[in-house]
Amino acid sequence: MEILSNLKPFLYTGVILLYSNNRVSKYKYSIVDNISARFHAIFFIDNKTGLTFLSKKFSRNFNKFNSDNEDLISGFLNALNYFVKELDFDNESIEEVNFKNNRILYEQKGRLMAIAISKKTDIEIERCFLRMIINDFYLSFKFNIENFYGDVRIFEKFKSKFDLYKIPSVIQPTHSKIIPG
Repeated sequence: MEILSNLKPFLYTGVILLYSNNRVSKYKYSIVDNISARFHAIFFIDNKTGLTFLSKKFSRNFNKFNSDNEDLISGFLNALNYFVKELDFDNESIEEVNFKNNRILYEQKGRLMAIAISKKTDIEIERCFLRMIINDFYLSFKFNIENFYGDVRIFEKFKSKFDLYKIPSVIQPTHSKIIPG
Protein backbone atom coordinates (compact mmCIF):
# COMPACT_ATOMS: atom_id res chain seq x y z
CA MET A 1 0.00 0.00 0.00
CA GLU A 2 2.80 2.46 0.80
CA ILE A 3 4.37 1.70 -2.55
CA LEU A 4 1.43 3.15 -4.47
CA SER A 5 1.39 6.41 -2.57
CA ASN A 6 5.04 7.00 -3.47
CA LEU A 7 4.52 6.76 -7.24
CA LYS A 8 4.52 9.98 -9.21
CA PRO A 9 1.35 10.52 -11.26
CA PHE A 10 3.15 11.28 -14.54
CA LEU A 11 4.85 7.90 -15.08
CA TYR A 12 3.41 5.24 -17.39
CA THR A 13 5.48 2.07 -16.96
CA GLY A 14 8.74 1.29 -15.29
CA VAL A 15 10.57 0.07 -12.24
CA ILE A 16 10.67 1.59 -8.79
CA LEU A 17 13.23 0.83 -6.07
CA LEU A 18 12.22 1.24 -2.42
CA TYR A 19 14.55 1.09 0.58
CA SER A 20 13.19 -0.03 3.95
CA ASN A 21 14.71 -1.88 6.93
CA ASN A 22 18.08 -2.45 5.20
CA ARG A 23 16.31 -4.01 2.23
CA VAL A 24 16.03 -2.73 -1.32
CA SER A 25 12.96 -4.00 -3.13
CA LYS A 26 12.43 -3.72 -6.86
CA TYR A 27 8.90 -3.44 -8.28
CA LYS A 28 7.52 -3.30 -11.82
CA TYR A 29 4.43 -1.21 -12.40
CA SER A 30 2.09 -0.09 -15.13
CA ILE A 31 -0.43 2.73 -15.21
CA VAL A 32 -4.05 2.97 -16.33
CA ASP A 33 -4.56 5.62 -19.02
CA ASN A 34 -6.41 8.18 -16.91
CA ILE A 35 -8.46 8.94 -13.85
CA SER A 36 -11.79 8.43 -15.63
CA ALA A 37 -10.98 4.71 -15.92
CA ARG A 38 -11.72 4.34 -12.20
CA PHE A 39 -13.77 7.34 -11.01
CA HIS A 40 -17.09 8.98 -11.87
CA ALA A 41 -16.47 12.07 -9.76
CA ILE A 42 -14.38 13.49 -6.90
CA PHE A 43 -15.55 16.14 -4.44
CA PHE A 44 -13.37 18.20 -2.10
CA ILE A 45 -15.54 19.44 0.76
CA ASP A 46 -15.02 21.69 3.77
CA ASN A 47 -15.76 19.30 6.63
CA LYS A 48 -16.63 22.21 8.91
CA THR A 49 -19.19 24.03 6.74
CA GLY A 50 -20.15 21.34 4.22
CA LEU A 51 -19.36 23.65 1.28
CA THR A 52 -17.78 22.21 -1.84
CA PHE A 53 -14.25 23.51 -2.40
CA LEU A 54 -14.00 21.81 -5.78
CA SER A 55 -15.58 18.96 -7.68
CA LYS A 56 -14.63 17.22 -10.88
CA LYS A 57 -16.81 14.90 -12.95
CA PHE A 58 -15.15 12.22 -15.07
CA SER A 59 -17.99 10.14 -16.50
CA ARG A 60 -21.20 10.75 -18.40
CA ASN A 61 -23.22 9.58 -15.40
CA PHE A 62 -22.45 12.89 -13.70
CA ASN A 63 -22.63 15.21 -16.72
CA LYS A 64 -26.37 15.69 -16.24
CA PHE A 65 -25.76 17.41 -12.90
CA ASN A 66 -25.24 21.15 -13.06
CA SER A 67 -23.18 23.15 -10.56
CA ASP A 68 -26.22 23.79 -8.34
CA ASN A 69 -26.71 20.05 -7.95
CA GLU A 70 -23.02 19.49 -7.15
CA ASP A 71 -23.52 21.30 -3.84
CA LEU A 72 -26.62 19.19 -3.22
CA ILE A 73 -24.73 15.96 -3.94
CA SER A 74 -21.66 16.88 -1.90
CA GLY A 75 -23.88 18.14 0.93
CA PHE A 76 -25.73 14.82 1.01
CA LEU A 77 -22.49 12.81 0.95
CA ASN A 78 -21.09 14.96 3.77
CA ALA A 79 -24.35 14.65 5.75
CA LEU A 80 -24.08 10.87 5.48
CA ASN A 81 -20.67 11.08 7.14
CA TYR A 82 -22.08 13.29 9.92
CA PHE A 83 -24.94 10.85 10.43
CA VAL A 84 -22.47 8.02 11.10
CA LYS A 85 -20.57 10.24 13.56
CA GLU A 86 -23.83 11.07 15.36
CA LEU A 87 -24.42 7.37 16.00
CA ASP A 88 -21.49 7.72 18.43
CA PHE A 89 -19.65 4.49 17.63
CA ASP A 90 -16.43 5.51 19.41
CA ASN A 91 -15.40 8.26 16.97
CA GLU A 92 -16.04 6.22 13.84
CA SER A 93 -16.52 7.84 10.49
CA ILE A 94 -17.72 6.51 7.19
CA GLU A 95 -15.03 5.03 4.91
CA GLU A 96 -17.06 3.74 2.02
CA VAL A 97 -20.55 3.01 0.74
CA ASN A 98 -20.85 0.04 -1.62
CA PHE A 99 -23.29 -0.52 -4.44
CA LYS A 100 -23.39 -3.32 -6.99
CA ASN A 101 -21.07 -1.66 -9.55
CA ASN A 102 -19.97 1.54 -7.81
CA ARG A 103 -18.72 2.74 -4.46
CA ILE A 104 -18.33 6.01 -2.58
CA LEU A 105 -14.99 6.48 -0.82
CA TYR A 106 -14.30 8.96 1.97
CA GLU A 107 -10.91 10.37 3.03
CA GLN A 108 -10.20 13.23 5.41
CA LYS A 109 -7.18 15.41 6.06
CA GLY A 110 -7.67 18.15 8.62
CA ARG A 111 -10.67 20.21 7.60
CA LEU A 112 -10.65 18.74 4.08
CA MET A 113 -12.96 15.87 3.15
CA ALA A 114 -12.46 14.11 -0.19
CA ILE A 115 -15.31 11.99 -1.48
CA ALA A 116 -14.86 9.92 -4.63
CA ILE A 117 -17.51 8.01 -6.52
CA SER A 118 -15.66 5.11 -8.11
CA LYS A 119 -16.42 2.43 -10.67
CA LYS A 120 -15.56 -0.30 -8.15
CA THR A 121 -12.46 -1.60 -9.91
CA ASP A 122 -9.89 -2.19 -7.13
CA ILE A 123 -10.46 -0.77 -3.65
CA GLU A 124 -6.77 -0.58 -2.69
CA ILE A 125 -5.80 1.29 -5.83
CA GLU A 126 -8.82 3.60 -5.62
CA ARG A 127 -8.19 4.41 -1.95
CA CYS A 128 -4.47 4.89 -2.50
CA PHE A 129 -5.11 7.27 -5.38
CA LEU A 130 -7.65 9.21 -3.33
CA ARG A 131 -5.11 9.56 -0.52
CA MET A 132 -2.49 10.74 -3.00
CA ILE A 133 -4.76 13.37 -4.51
CA ILE A 134 -6.15 14.60 -1.17
CA ASN A 135 -2.56 15.08 0.05
CA ASP A 136 -1.69 16.99 -3.10
CA PHE A 137 -4.79 19.20 -2.83
CA TYR A 138 -4.24 19.80 0.88
CA LEU A 139 -0.57 20.73 0.45
CA SER A 140 -1.47 23.06 -2.44
CA PHE A 141 -4.15 24.89 -0.43
CA LYS A 142 -3.41 24.20 3.24
CA PHE A 143 -3.63 27.86 4.31
CA ASN A 144 -6.81 28.46 2.27
CA ILE A 145 -8.47 25.32 3.67
CA GLU A 146 -7.61 25.89 7.32
CA ASN A 147 -8.58 29.60 7.07
CA PHE A 148 -11.57 29.15 4.75
CA TYR A 149 -13.97 32.09 4.68
CA GLY A 150 -16.36 31.08 1.89
CA ASP A 151 -14.66 31.95 -1.40
CA VAL A 152 -14.00 28.77 -3.39
CA ARG A 153 -12.60 30.40 -6.56
CA ILE A 154 -8.99 29.88 -5.39
CA PHE A 155 -9.45 26.10 -5.68
CA GLU A 156 -10.49 26.16 -9.37
CA LYS A 157 -6.87 26.15 -10.57
CA PHE A 158 -6.51 22.60 -9.24
CA LYS A 159 -9.02 21.27 -11.82
CA SER A 160 -6.40 21.18 -14.57
CA LYS A 161 -4.21 18.89 -12.40
CA PHE A 162 -6.78 16.08 -12.52
CA ASP A 163 -5.94 15.39 -16.16
CA LEU A 164 -2.26 14.95 -15.29
CA TYR A 165 -2.86 12.12 -12.82
CA LYS A 166 -2.32 8.56 -13.94
CA ILE A 167 -3.45 5.76 -11.68
CA PRO A 168 -1.22 2.79 -10.77
CA SER A 169 -2.92 -0.42 -11.83
CA VAL A 170 -0.35 -3.23 -11.54
CA ILE A 171 2.51 -3.48 -9.09
CA GLN A 172 4.56 -6.67 -9.02
CA PRO A 173 7.57 -7.32 -6.79
CA THR A 174 10.53 -8.61 -8.78
CA HIS A 175 13.09 -9.13 -6.02
CA SER A 176 14.49 -7.91 -2.71
CA LYS A 177 18.08 -7.61 -1.58
CA ILE A 178 19.33 -7.17 1.99
CA ILE A 179 21.96 -4.49 2.36
CA PRO A 180 24.34 -4.93 5.28
CA GLY A 181 23.94 -2.03 7.71
